[in-house]
Amino acid sequence: MGFTFGPEQHREAQAWPECIGIWETVQEFITERDEKVLGALDLAARSRLPVFGCAPMASGRRLANILLVGDLAAFGVERVIAKGRLVAENGRMIRPAEPPTRSHGLLRTFQNRRVQPSDFQLRADGTAQAVRVLSMRMSQDVPFVRKRREATLAVQDGVVYPDLEQDVLYVTVVERFGKTSHHPVAFISGFGLREGAMASSASPDDNNILCIGTNPADICEAVNRVAGAGGGQVVVRGGEGLAWLPLPIGGIVADLPPEEMAIEEAKLDDAARQLGCTFASPFMYMIFLSVTAIPDYAMTDLGLIDCVNLRVVSPVLGPAG
Repeated sequence: MGFTFGPEQHREAQAWPECIGIWETVQEFITERDEKVLGALDLAARSRLPVFGCAPMASGRRLANILLVGDLAAFGVERVIAKGRLVAENGRMIRPAEPPTRSHGLLRTFQNRRVQPSDFQLRADGTAQAVRVLSMRMSQDVPFVRKRREATLAVQDGVVYPDLEQDVLYVTVVERFGKTSHHPVAFISGFGLREGAMASSASPDDNNILCIGTNPADICEAVNRVAGAGGGQVVVRGGEGLAWLPLPIGGIVADLPPEEMAIEEAKLDDAARQLGCTFASPFMYMIFLSVTAIPDYAMTDLGLIDCVNLRVVSPVLGPAG
């Protein structure tokens, strides 16, 4: 049977009353016709309250969004009806997407200055010839999880450079809204790049410009390409672009048909693999590096974040002993 709760119960649990909660499977909806669920949907429609949870259909005056499936076990979608119109059949859309007019504010969201290669040189205090660093180590088994790795890197003229043989690369986040102009640099392991850089302005939660690279020059080129175009994802090698996907709407999305978007995303991942990345979906692994809810470390425009203790930490631990 379906399960529902109303505004009063939600206020008690979440201190936020403005929703109707519904949990019911498609099979339950079809075979059992739970009056409580139907009543809750009707209340949501009449009260203009959002439905929170999982419910297969809506009642009221709005036209239904419906999935037609062959059987409820396999749940292979054969047709999709959206707002009362058939929009997809046999795995393909039959009506083209109709993007709305985009406002100037959505298309002009980058306020950061052009960067220079020197902006991405991580400097060490003192005169040590080598330092110990903390590098975020990407898990090869569990997507998106970042663990602690320590490595020893050489210092040249006060600058701590990446070490490709140890798979210790630069990672940076460039604040793009003109609030702070921060562009901290830290280290990351697991991507395996042997040359070049990869960058994205689609990077939740803040969607600043996130970039991983082997050298400051290519990182600079990737960041400036993304910012100059008003958003996108790019792979750069030796100052030249290998793959590029414009994301002009808020710097995070584009009005491309799904099929074209999938092709362009595949080109980006293929280009990242040309640089040496071994992940099946290089950009998918990269864009979530700023999410501080994923343990144990994250990279934001504030710097390297210890997600467990909720604090900013230095990637340079001290002189090598």
